[in-house]
Amino acid sequence: QAPCAIGLLGRRALLIWLRLARSRSMYKRISEVQDTICFRFNDADVTCAQGDSIAAALLAAEINVLRNTPVSGAPRGPFCLMGVCFECLVEIDGEVVQACMIEACDGLLVTSPKLPEGNL
Repeated sequence: QAPCAIGLLGRRALLIWLRLARSRSMYKRISEVQDTICFRFNDADVTCAQGDSIAAALLAAEINVLRNTPVSGAPRGPFCLMGVCFECLVEIDGEVVQACMIEACDGLLVTSPKLPEGNL
């Protein structure tokens, strides 16, 4: 039985989307950045615009995975960008916070939250 044309087009579109998603960021700035700051996320230096949230800065730097879930280890990153979903949790000075709700500051040290002992 031959597959329908919609199924083939859908599959092809999905493959194209996956290839693009792996090759470049979907997030682009709409204007040139005037004042920049730099902070550190895990082992990466991140340069962003002054006033960016940590989540927006990480997405613009093509960092999409901020943490792993404690139960399954599944990767998680910013989703709603307005403080509702809790997918963008990061650790700053020993406190776990939502990256979308915190403004990036120059010299800030941000890490992925540590997984509880015994998980995974």
